[in-house]
Amino acid sequence: MKNDKSQILILVAFASFLLSSCSKDELPPHVIAEVSGRQITADDFKRAYIPVLLYSDKPESAQTREEVLNFLIDQTILAQAAQNLHLDTPPTLETVTRTARKSAFTRILYTEWVKQQLPEPSEAELRQAFQRSHSSLLIRHLFIKDSSEARQLHENLTSGANWDSVATVTFEDPSLAANGGVLGWMKFGDMDPHFEDAAFELETGQISEPVQTRHGWHIIRVDAQSKELILTEYDFSLERKRLRRIIRERHENRLSDSTVNAMMDQANLIFQPQIAPRVWTILRTHFRQLSNSGLLSDQGNSELGKFENEFEPILDEEMLRFAGTVWTVKDFLEKLPEMNRQLMLENLKKATAFLVRDELIHDAGLKRDLDQRPDVIGEIDDRRNQFLANLYLRYIAESQPISEVSIKKHYKQYASSKYLALDSLNILELTFSDQTEANELKIMLTEGLDPTDPTTLPHDAPEFQLVDLGWFQGAGSEHPDYYHRLVNVPIKTPVGPLTGSDGVRLILASKRYRHAKPLADIYEQVEQDAQADRLTKLRLLEVQRLSANVELKLDLKKLADLTLD
Repeated sequence: MKNDKSQILILVAFASFLLSSCSKDELPPHVIAEVSGRQITADDFKRAYIPVLLYSDKPESAQTREEVLNFLIDQTILAQAAQNLHLDTPPTLETVTRTARKSAFTRILYTEWVKQQLPEPSEAELRQAFQRSHSSLLIRHLFIKDSSEARQLHENLTSGANWDSVATVTFEDPSLAANGGVLGWMKFGDMDPHFEDAAFELETGQISEPVQTRHGWHIIRVDAQSKELILTEYDFSLERKRLRRIIRERHENRLSDSTVNAMMDQANLIFQPQIAPRVWTILRTHFRQLSNSGLLSDQGNSELGKFENEFEPILDEEMLRFAGTVWTVKDFLEKLPEMNRQLMLENLKKATAFLVRDELIHDAGLKRDLDQRPDVIGEIDDRRNQFLANLYLRYIAESQPISEVSIKKHYKQYASSKYLALDSLNILELTFSDQTEANELKIMLTEGLDPTDPTTLPHDAPEFQLVDLGWFQGAGSEHPDYYHRLVNVPIKTPVGPLTGSDGVRLILASKRYRHAKPLADIYEQVEQDAQADRLTKLRLLEVQRLSANVELKLDLKKLADLTLD
């Protein structure tokens, strides 16, 4: 669904000539447009239009409506072209249909099982959230996926092990290993709820017990705390709506997790220990080939034959069972195109469990005849149309492979906007004898005075010690929070005062350097982006070419009068 929305957002900008060159014949009451006999209904339009309003900066207007309708017309033209070339093979469309049906069932059942069951946030929850949203914690953590290892690390730390030394061997990420796992300053809403609850219970310098989140296990340390002391009921009333939304989102996540866990527990999913790991090993070995072949995408499982010799001895063996259902290896492989692609590349066992979860939801929807609902039928038709339109464009594009020149041209055009490395900041530190003097100079610096040029400072300016800390491209080992504090702040804007054992400080970034990542390091990403850009342009050209043989009818008044309720 995310890809569907983003594609609409990219393409609605094309204002087609079709809207002004079409037949005005009367259409049925529920139909806004008809493309060579294929209808686009009011419900079809709403399914495409509402996400545009929700997820883009497009306003609700006659122009936006016409742009989205134009997108649907273009998509229908391309889908018809795919069918004329017989690209709509039954196995492929069946995969697309089942995936779309699962998505529609999930949307309906999620609303019933989760959204309609959410409790209203209590007054105590709202007030705790308000207090936490005005308190900042400078947090560092150690992240471990295994609970027993987390307990052992915690025991080592409480027995005197050095935190930074432990971090260097715990983190694979070099920046976290170097800075001791510093996450920076955080407040309410920035963290996983379990992580947040544990962090706000800690005193400065205290180490938490291992804390479990959906990502794994964490050991947390709070290095500093900052609180706003003057908070009023008026402030609370202004933030109440935002806090309610965040708390409801958290309740929704918890209820969603518990609902899915209960469903999976009841299904009693069991993997056959001799067969399932063997299948995953074969797929893991070939996952790059599978990804490149499109087996894990919406193009079906035609490429599976490349590995059939490895699966052949176990195709009829039981791989897993759940809720009275048994999947052989062959059954599992037939479902493989419906598996979440990213999950498969990351964790095959988890991806298989998610595939089973989706199958349980699909079965629950079929038992309730949700596949007969008009909105579900329409959603499936939308997905099939979009798939066929994209399939047609890929078919045309494959006859004209993208050139090295085009890839380099794309990189050159977008290097300074899309492919930037982390900002480098030159950071200055100003140290004062007390906070009053720091605040006084901060006002002067905000007005444009240059701390590196004494001639710009008035004679009565507070005394301070200036140190040029040099260039940072991420957290530094001696000043782990400086970069995070300044990276989103304009150049020469002072931040602070910061109070520590060595005095009161202001910090500011005197220079910022931004440079593009080398093409060689991101070549594959640039190639994909250039191909996507070419498909966008190809779409417009193909619609213009194909439209000569299209009979188009539409009713712009019906489009303008359509309500979104």
